[in-house]
Amino acid sequence: MEAKENLMGIVAALYKKRFHIIGLTILTSIIAAGLSLLLPNYYEAETIFYAASPDLAKPAPMGISETKMDYYGESEDIDRLFSLARSSELRAKIIAHFSLYDHYKIDPDSKYADFNVQKKLKKAFTIEKTKYDALRLAIEDTNPILSRDMTNFARDNINSKAQELIKDSQAKLLKTSQANIELKNLKIEELNQELDSLRNKYSIFDTKSQGEVIASLLTKLQSDLVNVQSRKSSYKGINQDSVRVLGIREKALERQLSSIKVQAKNYNAGLAKVVSLEKQQTEASDQLGIDKERYKLLKAAYENDFNGVHVVEFAKKPSRKSRPKRSILVVGTAVATFFFLCLGVILLSFYKQIDWKELRSDA
Repeated sequence: MEAKENLMGIVAALYKKRFHIIGLTILTSIIAAGLSLLLPNYYEAETIFYAASPDLAKPAPMGISETKMDYYGESEDIDRLFSLARSSELRAKIIAHFSLYDHYKIDPDSKYADFNVQKKLKKAFTIEKTKYDALRLAIEDTNPILSRDMTNFARDNINSKAQELIKDSQAKLLKTSQANIELKNLKIEELNQELDSLRNKYSIFDTKSQGEVIASLLTKLQSDLVNVQSRKSSYKGINQDSVRVLGIREKALERQLSSIKVQAKNYNAGLAKVVSLEKQQTEASDQLGIDKERYKLLKAAYENDFNGVHVVEFAKKPSRKSRPKRSILVVGTAVATFFFLCLGVILLSFYKQIDWKELRSDA
């Protein structure tokens, strides 16, 4: 029964003050509507793009086999674009390019000028990932054309910075590759000098056919010597002139055979060393050729342009304002005013029902 009486008291108090509540609510709504008309209109331009894969900046693979290439970036590529978009460097470029100190009416010589202009731009700047894994970049401003231009400028600078990061990596790789080629050139020159020295030392000039030639000559000379010696022996005591001629021929063959034996001995002593060095020289030359071809591909990739982002939608001049939502402001103000006025009336009604003298005497 007491709860019912209290509820009736609340209703009665509200009903008694209904004109005040309604009147003040309407008055507040009118004031809110008037003030909302003084607020400037803001326009938001947006651009949507995907992160491009760094594979697009890599040189074409050597050989005829085809390799799968990713055209769209992975999560780490998206994170890299997020970092670039949120960097103070990008905001500084936008501020300088569009003279935002003047646009935002901030004195550039004031103590916190840089902080204030950065803060204002940061508040107007939005970068987020859509449900389709694309990036949405938006900038809000009172000037719709400026909003569009700043948005496109920001996206282009993100693209340029992403390209620059990859170009820096490519430049370092090119420098390393060039240094590696120079070292291998020096190594090949050292191998050539050492190989020439060994060839001169052991008189080896053709490891493939020289051994066969020496063996063939050695066999032939030995056969000729045996033949001459046999003929010489058969002419003894019969024909002294023939014996003298065959003796001269025998000595000549012995000298030739001795010379060939020396060559064979040197050939056998140096063959393994020369073959080993020739193999090292061939392998080094082949690898140098591969490295030079790879360097050409790296250089071609470095000199060619590529995209750091794939643009889905360029920023356009916004035709509708993004804020303020004046109807929501007015309705929200009216509801809040009505609620607090009702609460005030209820509290005032209960306050009047309290016997403060009795409370003080009990205390």
